[in-house]
Amino acid sequence: LIGLDAVSKAYKNLGRHAEALETLQRATFLREKGLDPMHPDFATSHHFTGNLLAELGKYEEALESYERALAIQEQAPGTPIFQIVEVLDRVNDVHVALGQPEEAARPIQR
Repeated sequence: LIGLDAVSKAYKNLGRHAEALETLQRATFLREKGLDPMHPDFATSHHFTGNLLAELGKYEEALESYERALAIQEQAPGTPIFQIVEVLDRVNDVHVALGQPEEAARPIQR
């Protein structure tokens, strides 16, 4: 599945965003088949998907992906704090892009 993440990143770097998103969604689907839903790899999938959706201007969908990533990261034992902070920062960016400055402050205050 790490290979699919790498393929998705390559598509993204080539500007082939639809294929990148499809590949990420396939990786997430495969993770669902073999891993516990609270496995940290799911957080990674949702984080990467959120990043791509935000780049495409699909902020509401990106926010959903980031929130899923956070829900897993905050419950998974041993999640490095920098990973949680990174997703919180992305949530902040999406709220700013959506013109929601009051919401943007909430992740920072967590």
